[in-house]
Amino acid sequence: APDVLTKCIEAVEKRGMQQQGIYRIAGTMTEVKSLKNELNKDPSAVRVDDVRWTDINCWAGCLKLFLRELPNPLFTFELYDQFVAAADSAGEVASLVDELPEAHRVTVNTLLQHLQAVVQHEAVNKMTSHNLAVVFGPTVLRPRDNEVMKLAANSDKHIIIVEHLINRSDEEQGPVNPARLDEADYYWGAVSREVVADKLR
Repeated sequence: APDVLTKCIEAVEKRGMQQQGIYRIAGTMTEVKSLKNELNKDPSAVRVDDVRWTDINCWAGCLKLFLRELPNPLFTFELYDQFVAAADSAGEVASLVDELPEAHRVTVNTLLQHLQAVVQHEAVNKMTSHNLAVVFGPTVLRPRDNEVMKLAANSDKHIIIVEHLINRSDEEQGPVNPARLDEADYYWGAVSREVVADKLR
């Protein structure tokens, strides 16, 4: 999975699992952008306990921003209509995850395992699988820019799809082994696909 994502997950799992409203409450945008810029330079050089970003909502916000800015969403434009059509069937949704390109599939599974861990603390953080799905549904599932009407029409289904996946058991979860991204569309800002692929080998 991308280093930016795993670094943000590391921070949240270290300091934010019992933070009420984690992922729902927004961090300060100036701090989120500052953290994004540092992660964009070299994720491995950024410490999760850096005093510049003590607000854990900043890390959570950076993770959401990374996913939102992917040029091709995590669930991909290509499979968007199929995911929406399968929204009422948890099994069909899970099968479609297996059809995602490897880099996307690995990242989806990494994110889902993290969100499942967040739900384990819902008594304290108040983030149920549904609440997390409300936050992440529109971030990981979106149609192409010229199909914006679908975004509003399918908003409820976005939530249902993500909630299905969060509620899967660990045994049903796919592998999260690192994948090379040579052929993937993962980049952030001005960082090229080739540079990201080299970092994530």
